[in-house]
Amino acid sequence: MIPFNGTNAVLTALGDDAVVRDVTLLNQTGNTIIEPLTGIPLPAGESVLIRLTGDVAFESISNNVEQINLLRGSEAIALTDELFVPVAPSLAGGSLALNGADLVLTAPTIAGGDPVPTIVLTSLTRDLVDVLSEVVGGVIVNVTVGEYVALWTASNGVEPNATATDTLIV
Repeated sequence: MIPFNGTNAVLTALGDDAVVRDVTLLNQTGNTIIEPLTGIPLPAGESVLIRLTGDVAFESISNNVEQINLLRGSEAIALTDELFVPVAPSLAGGSLALNGADLVLTAPTIAGGDPVPTIVLTSLTRDLVDVLSEVVGGVIVNVTVGEYVALWTASNGVEPNATATDTLIV
């Protein structure tokens, strides 16, 4: 998937909507074709997925495809599109565990979300005191006795963010 933002301040002022679409262009020829607006190469016989922002950009690409097809006298490029619906992030797992005298933090895995979320260890406390600065490479060496609580947050710009917590008493 190749992102392409076809909006700008002038187009927005003129009424362009920042609608996001997933546009698939299938090159049905034996040659690479360059899509004129985006400059994206369309390899022979392959589909290219573009996450396109902007109605004006979509209209321009649609017109470009139509013109290329007319010039070649056949459907050289097939265009399909669907509105992109962003999905809030979700997480699975995440744990705190002892490995000898060390506390090992295992981040949760991304269970969902589009665009792909990022995960951050938001907080780690021992008996309600912040110990996040003690983590090096996902480990606290020679851990001190206490109750540890970890909080991870996943975000991708779509609300709500996802969180995962785990508690371990040492």
